[in-house]
Amino acid sequence: MASIFNIDTLIISFDVLDYEHVIKKYIGILDEAKEKSRKHLYANLDTKEYISIKDMEFEIMPTGARGYAYLLHNDLIELRLAMYRSNTKSFYPIVVRFKSGLLWEKVMNSYSYVASFIRSAFNHIINTKVNRCDLALHMDGLSFNVSDVDSFVGRFRKDSLHRCDRNIESLYFGSRTTNKCLCRIYNKTREVIEKRDKYWFFDIWDKSKLDIFNVWNIEFELHRDFLKECNIDSWDDLRNNINSLWNYLTNEWLRYVDLSTATRRENCKLNPLWIEIQKGYDYLEFNGYIERSVQRLRDTSKYVPSAVGYLTSLSALLNIDNVDDAILSLKYSMLEYLSKNKDSTFKEEVEKKKKYYSEIEVIL
Repeated sequence: MASIFNIDTLIISFDVLDYEHVIKKYIGILDEAKEKSRKHLYANLDTKEYISIKDMEFEIMPTGARGYAYLLHNDLIELRLAMYRSNTKSFYPIVVRFKSGLLWEKVMNSYSYVASFIRSAFNHIINTKVNRCDLALHMDGLSFNVSDVDSFVGRFRKDSLHRCDRNIESLYFGSRTTNKCLCRIYNKTREVIEKRDKYWFFDIWDKSKLDIFNVWNIEFELHRDFLKECNIDSWDDLRNNINSLWNYLTNEWLRYVDLSTATRRENCKLNPLWIEIQKGYDYLEFNGYIERSVQRLRDTSKYVPSAVGYLTSLSALLNIDNVDDAILSLKYSMLEYLSKNKDSTFKEEVEKKKKYYSEIEVIL
C-alpha cells in the first residue's frame, strides 16, 4: 500500500498596497479585452481573447465573478481582479485559484511562485486569506462495502455513497451547504479515465509505486469558515499547520473504525487502514511530483476524442468516408474560416498558442 499527499485545490485572496492606484494601469487593456471577449460570445464565435500581465499570458473571460469585474485564467492559475478596492476591509481585491497542474509540480512552492507574480504585477502584499484548501491523500489498495459507511464516526452529520456497477465508487461525509468541511473518498483512477483529463496523474502514481489501476483519493475540502475555526487565516498559518490540521481531520473530524472491537462505535479501535491514512502528511513530496512539460505532453491526449468527433461529424454531413479526404476538406474549410472571420492564417494562430504556452514555461 503506497500513498502520496498534497494540496489539490487552493484559493487565496490577496490584499496589496495602494491597489486602487495600481489597477488603473490595467483597466484600459482589461476593459478592451473583456469587451472583445463578450462580442465573440454574442457572435457565437469560438475565439479567445488574450492579454499579458507582467509577461504572463491570460485568457480573459467575457464576464467577471461576484465582486470581481475581471476573470482571467491560464494553465496555472485563475485570477480574479476587482475594479476598485471595496470599503469592506475583509474584501480583498485579488483572488487566485491555484490549478492542479501548478500544485502538483511545485507543491508548497506554488505560493512563492504566485506571490512573486502578484508583487511584480501589482504591489507589495499586505495580507492573505485562505478561502479554500483541499488536502488530498492518494492511496492504492482500497475497497469498500455498503456496510462500511457505518464504520465511519466523527463530527460530520451527513453521509452518502455512490455506486457504479454495484461497486462503491465514492463516499461523502459532511456537506458543502454548510460552507465548512466535506470529505470525499473516491476512486481517483476512474475519475481520471472518465473525465479524460490529467492523465499525468498516472506518471505520478507509477513513479510513487502506486497501483495505477486502483488509486483512491481521501480528500478534505476545507472552506474559510472551517479554517478560521482551526485558527488558520493566512497562507503562513496554513503552511505552518498543515500537519496538525491533517491530524485533527483524521483523528477527530473523521475516523474509520473496526466495529467488532467495542459495542459503542465511539469506543471502537481504528481500522488499520485509517492508521495509514493518518500518516498522510508524512508522504508529502516537497520537491514536487511532476514537471509541467510532462503534464502538457500527457494532456494532449484529451483533445483527440473531440478532434475525432468533429472530423467524423463533418465527414458524415459531407458523405465522406475516407479519412484523408475528410482531413483535406477540413483543411480548406478551416483556412477559409480563419481568413474570413479572423483575418488570420493557421500559422499565425499556432504562433499565438505557442507564445501563450512558452511564456508560461519561461516563468516556471
